[in-house]
Amino acid sequence: MAPGQPPGPESIILPTPDTYPHGITSDGTNLWLTNYSTDTLYRLDPTDGTVLGTFPLDVNPSSPRGLAWDGQYLWVATSSWIRQIDPETGLEISFWGGFDTNQQGVAFDGTNLWVASLNTGNISCIDPVSGTVLSQIPSPATSPRGIEYRNGRLWHADSYQDRIYEIDPATGDVLGSFLMPRSGARGLAWHGDRFWMVDKDAAQIIGFPTARSGPHTITAGYVSQGTTMCVFTNTSGSAYTNTHVYMALAQSDTGSQILSRRFFVNGIEHVPLSLDPDEFGQVTADMFIGTVAPGAVITTSVEHIARLWNWTVDVHLEQVGSRDTIDPAITNLYARDEVMYGIHTPYIQAEAEVAVGTESNIFTMAHRIHDHVIESTTYDVDAGWSDAVTVLQQGYASCSGYAYSMIALCRARGIPARFAGGSECRSFEAGSLDTLHHRWVEVFIPGYGWVPFDPTHDDWSDEGQGLRWREVGGQQRAIILRRGGGPNVMGWQYVGRAEHDGGGIDEARSSSWIGMPWTDDGDLDGDGVSNIDDAFAYDRAASADTDGDGMPDDWNSGYTAGHSTSVPPLLADDNDDNDALTDEEEAIAGTDPADANSTLAIRGMEVAGNNLELYWPSASGRVYAVWASTNIGDSSVCEHADIPANPPLNTYTTAIPVVQQFYRVHVALAP
Repeated sequence: MAPGQPPGPESIILPTPDTYPHGITSDGTNLWLTNYSTDTLYRLDPTDGTVLGTFPLDVNPSSPRGLAWDGQYLWVATSSWIRQIDPETGLEISFWGGFDTNQQGVAFDGTNLWVASLNTGNISCIDPVSGTVLSQIPSPATSPRGIEYRNGRLWHADSYQDRIYEIDPATGDVLGSFLMPRSGARGLAWHGDRFWMVDKDAAQIIGFPTARSGPHTITAGYVSQGTTMCVFTNTSGSAYTNTHVYMALAQSDTGSQILSRRFFVNGIEHVPLSLDPDEFGQVTADMFIGTVAPGAVITTSVEHIARLWNWTVDVHLEQVGSRDTIDPAITNLYARDEVMYGIHTPYIQAEAEVAVGTESNIFTMAHRIHDHVIESTTYDVDAGWSDAVTVLQQGYASCSGYAYSMIALCRARGIPARFAGGSECRSFEAGSLDTLHHRWVEVFIPGYGWVPFDPTHDDWSDEGQGLRWREVGGQQRAIILRRGGGPNVMGWQYVGRAEHDGGGIDEARSSSWIGMPWTDDGDLDGDGVSNIDDAFAYDRAASADTDGDGMPDDWNSGYTAGHSTSVPPLLADDNDDNDALTDEEEAIAGTDPADANSTLAIRGMEVAGNNLELYWPSASGRVYAVWASTNIGDSSVCEHADIPANPPLNTYTTAIPVVQQFYRVHVALAP
């Protein structure tokens, strides 16, 4: 079961009168609740849950589940019957039966009833006057429960995925979804400014607002160590020369934070020749090897330490911007043609027309293309990296073919799209090894940015079919590369690529990930400082950060800035205590660079007869000078120089000035 989110501080939580609550609805003033085990109907005050009325449902069979309000009467869904109830007496007025079994939710759209069935997975539209089933649409829910009608849409609870789906009642298309604040929901209703769900297990009703936007993390991340590796063998009879191995570097994004990075060639730490971004912003390490002897095997690897999250994108159609709001730089880069896409070919243009039709909302267009690729393609791990035209014509593809096809159809309709490649950390404890890797799609949705779509994963899994919502994988995923096409040093690869002068080559690529459990007394970076005491527990080059600004006070013994493995590399802090002086200036002044209260400043002035005495803290091995000016903004004049230190406090005596004076103290190391 997917974990629900804990109710936020803006949620309203009400107790139910007894156990086994199920259906819920609103009459505009009060909430109504059914109890599954006692066959009871309750009218509740929505502010505090006070019971305002109790009605036994004297009908057979009962076990009431769904509940709806039509403006005058209540409608109660039991296992296979729909019953009209007088809210003043609780008596049955009429009933209809013979529909789907195990009915869970019922809603009223102003004219007709909508009933969701757990057994058949259908949502039926029913004429409340005749009981005729007018139409049916499939429920997108794995475990269909409560249903509500609002603003021309059906809203449908899924107690397995813990989501509420927004459904077009005319087509059955899922237009959006979002997480519920609790697992295992039953009834669903709208009252006031929020949805209300029934938590049967906790015997509570939760009212929660639905304002959401953009990507958001739904589960806490954990830290993993990942290694991407490329093994290259010189299969020719002569030496390679000028050999470079280009390795794609994982980048921090919504679902991951790259904490540190190290490079190796044949197990020996290596400094890349360069770390250069391409036109898509993808950073690639140039692991220069030089000459490679015949038969030699070269293993290049990049070790990442990363914090990985599960996350979702909740998209609301009314918040999706139009195409003309997209930055032209994004469109120019990610809506152009590439050799694998063929977006101007008649075939791709025709397929895009079939997929999208007359739809104009960019998010819905993208998801119709996503569904079209799934319907047109069967997964074949051995299909290679065929172009979009070939994939859609032959009807089978690897994950790369799925991605190229969706990108091509999006771009054919002017929608920016790109591919991402990476691997998953499938088990925190046992780790995982990936020799195939995975490629999926990201589409630029105005108002949301880059939104992930994974047609390959969704073709494997029922939970992705037809949904207008995507959760990136089911587990933490490390994205190694993001690109729009094939040029530059990586070509169409998404782990690593070798380049050399002459000869044949065998290549093998892999990625491995394993969790890095945290213990306070452990030493993850091996620098001799325990994790709990190490401000940079994933970087051996530094350990101390007195002022907590993310910059090390100094480098560990034997290390310099060039040894930092953090992403980005650490920069030494030149002001550890965040006072007005840099560490270098404090070294000259003899003050403590780790104490913001330890500064060189005039601490006081006292009048002694006709004289004025100035005081400041001093340190051995320094000489001081007193400067004065009549205006704080004017240039100062040295009044007395070469004043020797008299620790811990120097005193300087001068005649009381006739006019206003401002004083400063200068310090220098004694000659």
